[in-house]
Amino acid sequence: MLLRSLTKHVKDQNWFAVALDFFIVVIAGILVASCSPEGDVTDGADGAPVGLMRLALEDPQRSAWDGVNARPLTTSLWYPAAEGSQMEEIGIPPTRPVFIGGFAARGAALAPSPTPYPLIIMSHGTGGAGMQMMWLGRELAANGYIVAAVDHHGNTAAEEKFDPRGFRMPWERAKDLSTVIDLLLADPQWGPQKILLLSFFISLLTIERLKIVHANPLVFAVI
Repeated sequence: MLLRSLTKHVKDQNWFAVALDFFIVVIAGILVASCSPEGDVTDGADGAPVGLMRLALEDPQRSAWDGVNARPLTTSLWYPAAEGSQMEEIGIPPTRPVFIGGFAARGAALAPSPTPYPLIIMSHGTGGAGMQMMWLGRELAANGYIVAAVDHHGNTAAEEKFDPRGFRMPWERAKDLSTVIDLLLADPQWGPQKILLLSFFISLLTIERLKIVHANPLVFAVI
């Protein structure tokens, strides 16, 4: 499996092989996004409606790095939106956009479905942010997935400042994903049939650790 291969290459400090593994992961993500049982999807405002929410989730069992508040688990969520949802171009960040994430309908209703949508959990690279992966998240949502991208506290550009512990303690990232999965499963609106985990570079090691932290039979694939 690619994840096992990447772990071995990191341990062996074979950085060329690590870079090659990472390239394969990115290509795999693009291929997943391009696969649709209903054909191609237009990226513009007239394409398949995609909803966008920012969920202010928390883990009450763990403290934030300030030692006072609960650990924040702010999560970006893209999903198939109800017909007629009005999409707008999303700038990231919203105040002074650096790039455009694509079109989405903020706070739109979830499109009705006879069966639950599969859930994809995405973990950003070190120092990144969930919204930076909107290019992939919205495309997957347009193809029938619910996609959740977690901002890892202390290790994300989505917060006002970084915290060194967010970089030194990567196992906390695995706990972030595990908790978000539990919270979404507990919500009847988002509770999925299947779960797929997708991440980039160092966050692949997060997912490797997550297999120990969160053994969920709904998890059917890791890329």
